[in-house]
Amino acid sequence: MPPFKERKPTDSTNLTVEETDLNELHDSLKEIARTCRENIDVTLTDQRLLNEMENKANNMETRSSQFSKESRKIRKKFQLLSMRNGMILTGVLLLLGIAIFFALEE
Repeated sequence: MPPFKERKPTDSTNLTVEETDLNELHDSLKEIARTCRENIDVTLTDQRLLNEMENKANNMETRSSQFSKESRKIRKKFQLLSMRNGMILTGVLLLLGIAIFFALEE
């Protein structure tokens, strides 16, 4: 609400120079106040969006850490399975080789 009462005469020719200047100043101040309110609204919206993005970034960081830990566990598990299968294959081939060796000697 303006600090002074705006007078609206019926005839604009009755306005004095000071009243015209005051009305122009009042209109200017109303425009400035409107612009300030809009800027505050935009700033608050931007802050809310930044907070949402920060939360999403933190969630992504947590999820990537969990993914990294799980992938290491899985990689280790498959390395052990691969090594076990290699040892079994080596054992079978060794037994087969020994069996062939003894079969050829007889």
